[in-house]
Amino acid sequence: MAWLGRVVRLACVLVLVLPTLALAATPSRPLVTVRLFLDLECPHSRQAWPIYRDALKAFPQTTLVVHHLPLSRHPHAQMAAIAAVAARAQGREQEFIDALLRGPVPDAQALARAAREANLDADDFAKAVEAPETAAAVDREHQAGLAFGIQATPSALVNGRGVAGAPPPEALARMLQIAGQEALALRREQGPAVDVERQGLLRQAPEFAAAFDALVAGKPLAAPAAVPVAQKPRLGERYRVELQPSELAAGSPAAPVTAVLFVDPLSGWQMAQLRALLARHPGADLRVVAVPLPRLDAKGQLDHAQQGPLDVALLLAAAQQLRPESSDKLLAQLADRLDLGPADVEAAAASLGIGAADLRRAVAAPAATVRVQRAVDLAARVDAQPGAIFLNGRKWLGQASDPALSAALQELTAEARARQAAGVAPDRVYAELIAGGRWRSDEERDLLAPEHLGDVSLLPEFGTSGPPVHLFVDFASPHSRAAFYMVRRLASGSEPAIRLRMVSIASGAEPAVTASGAAFVTAAQMGKGLEFAEHLFAARSPNDWPTVFAIVKKLKLPLATFQKQVDAQATRAVADVAARLLKRLDIADEPVLYIGDRLYAGPLDEGRIERAIRFVQGTAPAGPAAQPRPLLESK
Repeated sequence: MAWLGRVVRLACVLVLVLPTLALAATPSRPLVTVRLFLDLECPHSRQAWPIYRDALKAFPQTTLVVHHLPLSRHPHAQMAAIAAVAARAQGREQEFIDALLRGPVPDAQALARAAREANLDADDFAKAVEAPETAAAVDREHQAGLAFGIQATPSALVNGRGVAGAPPPEALARMLQIAGQEALALRREQGPAVDVERQGLLRQAPEFAAAFDALVAGKPLAAPAAVPVAQKPRLGERYRVELQPSELAAGSPAAPVTAVLFVDPLSGWQMAQLRALLARHPGADLRVVAVPLPRLDAKGQLDHAQQGPLDVALLLAAAQQLRPESSDKLLAQLADRLDLGPADVEAAAASLGIGAADLRRAVAAPAATVRVQRAVDLAARVDAQPGAIFLNGRKWLGQASDPALSAALQELTAEARARQAAGVAPDRVYAELIAGGRWRSDEERDLLAPEHLGDVSLLPEFGTSGPPVHLFVDFASPHSRAAFYMVRRLASGSEPAIRLRMVSIASGAEPAVTASGAAFVTAAQMGKGLEFAEHLFAARSPNDWPTVFAIVKKLKLPLATFQKQVDAQATRAVADVAARLLKRLDIADEPVLYIGDRLYAGPLDEGRIERAIRFVQGTAPAGPAAQPRPLLESK
């Protein structure tokens, strides 16, 4: 699925299990609204339904709203959806679904039986099933689901945040608790009348506001120009959006407000964001961070063969490197394109006097790859989906064309001017403002059921007691290297705390044939896993077999035994576990810490790692100055 399939990693939970009583507030709107998209003949929807129904029973301030997305491959799904909407007219839709799903197939006999068991008025039910407006309502819900990019059921919105599939019951319960806690905080900030569900959607994906409004209103999706735009979208939290001189830039570098746009150049609506910022707010210091967003194949899995986004990002990085003084002219030319391709960037570079041969050499140079990786890492750190806008580090909860953006810029300008008046140098204002921001928070993490990962017991294990903690790394990545050594530093001491399981998820190659991944597993089987990992992280080219064999020689491992085990079935089985994870993650999101049913993705700092492990141990840190408890007992 186009959106919800990507934002599985955005359906997050809090480390603290909050008491249910914290959600028992009294405002007129529900604290948490769950919109569940179902196909009543889909086996996965049938599996998800009792999970959602049971979880919501514990949360009196949570409302479940059903939307129907009958898929064409299920012959009974359309009629079942119409019957459920007919039951909705009598206020008994969920009871009807409960009864219907007790049977194996939602055929005509099952629909009649479910209507009786749900205590529906038979005549009114029959009239509603035949009424054209009932079928029209199903069609509207179906179209709204497609507008969100939903291609599979079940899918859900929890206060505007996307959830794909059927999460484990305990994970869904925690998700509802944190959604309720966030809603309470938002109401304390903005008052009891605030629409927490819509605000949640705007925080995550403002481009779907039109589809959301049409879904809630029960109306067909209007043309974008006809959808009213909120006049006063608010600024979100401040993030540490650290910039480099190499970012594409336009406007005045001395401007008091720095606007940062994360953009997938192959997305038309995101290029429209760029055009609006250039046209309406020329006084801001505009920085554009090109993020090559991976495409999904027909099965909703990452398609690494589609290189278009990466090619464009590399070309942009190379052109900016060759003509940094012409960055604004490059952006002005490219903003006119609706869907930017490599040929557009090459033509724009040529107009700036950049020869084709020079551009090709710059693309092939390591500097271009480093710049693109830096952009991807930054997006992961600040939780910036392509299309996101940050103003002096504050996340803008709307579109670049919103009229209220001008007022927000004035507010932020006053804030920056106040810093200057207090003695902060103009060129240091932005750095000081974002210094108090945050990275992707501990509340924002993925849920991953163990069955989706595979048999993690196959992974190389270090330590003899304690709960298992899984670390997935790319041996060629500095972020993975940092995470590995953080765990090693935290593990200093004699008290056993965890069993560390580790494996490579090196991006851009098949895990089964990645030299570093297979070599690490083999070395672990031979009792030298951690030492081998240290050498791999220190190597310039860890995925080259000559590098691997040099490490084998240095550690005095028997070469013949090593070569035999590299190709063994047990080694390939570990690679299959890594392959499963790669299908579920953006390649930018390594390293990955998987512990319990929580998955911490993206650049990890020592505090996040320690808090994650302490949570599963049932302990809490005493504070920032608390001494770390030993986490690992090495063999």
